[in-house]
Amino acid sequence: MKVVHEEAPHREAEILVALHSGLRRSEQYKTAQVPDGGLKWEHVNLRVGVIRLPRSKTGKARAIPMNSVLRHVFATLPRAISRALVFSGEPDKWFAELCAKAKITDFTWHDLRHTFGRRLAMADVHVKKIAELMGHSSIMVTSRYMHLSPEYLDDAVECLAQHSAQRATRRATNKFAVSGDDGK
Repeated sequence: MKVVHEEAPHREAEILVALHSGLRRSEQYKTAQVPDGGLKWEHVNLRVGVIRLPRSKTGKARAIPMNSVLRHVFATLPRAISRALVFSGEPDKWFAELCAKAKITDFTWHDLRHTFGRRLAMADVHVKKIAELMGHSSIMVTSRYMHLSPEYLDDAVECLAQHSAQRATRRATNKFAVSGDDGK
């Protein structure tokens, strides 16, 4: 985000919305593939704190709860009465340029959606909730997004070591208490 902040601060909101909502590109932007898509101001309800999409990729409506970051971003974005869409254009060119400046390779706009799903998984959000938040029809689709970082996996196996050590300590404490040895 440092490069975005320095090189294109006017694009920060678009990236933050993607990272904190998990919106598909066609849900956030009007695209050639989905000309009637794009996030419209009428979909954003700051009072309730929800983004309501009338139709997603699956053809169904979906609601995305807003966290505090999304609420702040939408509250600070300028709203033009003549502009129905929250964001105009498509991110392909400017996003690729920013990634190149940040020396990030092999990363697309869709990877922001993957990041949203992975962050939820690393925060121990249940896979069914992640599937619903991402608008997936099944948890099998969601499982493709759950490639966790090596550091997270390291932390997970360290939890096992910590748990084993705690159990061993409890067993030793219980054994001591059962033996009736009070140290006299």
